[in-house]
Amino acid sequence: YVRFASVYKDFRTSRSSLPHWGIALIERVSIPLQQIDPDLPVPAYAYVGDAANLRATCDDILKPFERKLVPCGIAVAIPSGYAGFVLPRSGLAIKHGVSLVSTRLIDSNYRGEIQAILVNLDPQSEFAIKRGDRIAQLVVMRVPTPRSTCARSCRIRSAARAVRQQRRESLNLILPPT
Repeated sequence: YVRFASVYKDFRTSRSSLPHWGIALIERVSIPLQQIDPDLPVPAYAYVGDAANLRATCDDILKPFERKLVPCGIAVAIPSGYAGFVLPRSGLAIKHGVSLVSTRLIDSNYRGEIQAILVNLDPQSEFAIKRGDRIAQLVVMRVPTPRSTCARSCRIRSAARAVRQQRRESLNLILPPT
């Protein structure tokens, strides 16, 4: 098990401008982790509260405007009620023009290897991905499950009608009738 975060902060002892009542900023979550590539270090935090660094498992070259799926060498078992988010590293973006195509969502039932979709946004330079490079970050957050309620279709239709009527009225204000 890898313990991703284990810090609680009480604002009563803080000099910040946040509320005076105590809030747990970071929740303690234990996440089972399988190291698919045992030669790479396990994702860890540089500082308490940071995101965990994900590393490339292979060498590769990203040509300008090219994108590639890069494996990170780990699989995690995120608990129900949580989700993992693979986020870009700002240092790669500012120094090399390399980012992620999108934030990847890792659902709590996904058990495969975590991978990052890298893209080279630099119009001229290639980017060399080296095995062990920190290429992305993993953040695990609580994701509330909404209760679904069934609304009557007539209520939905009447709400849609009201929106259309507001649009017509606003267009009439902009474009006077001819």
